[in-house]
Amino acid sequence: MSEFVESDICALTEDIWLSMLNLPTMQEPESEVIESAGHTIIGIVSIAGDWSGAVVLHLPYELASRVASIMLNLGETPPTVSRATGATQ
Repeated sequence: MSEFVESDICALTEDIWLSMLNLPTMQEPESEVIESAGHTIIGIVSIAGDWSGAVVLHLPYELASRVASIMLNLGETPPTVSRATGATQ
């Protein structure tokens, strides 16, 4: 199994995020994540393959909502739990 360093994982995350969502990312060490004033969403993406682990995303609610709308192809329609559930079944 190949060994990955944190910078490799961050670069892959940036490439995937940019290609799927057309949005840039910003890496912040876990110790420096600043709590947002207001609603936030934390997403964890498990990865298995040449590297196994998890990428943790800490997003302000507005950005998480925008990402969900893009991923679920909702356009300007705000995402809801029922829309997300329906899109994944």
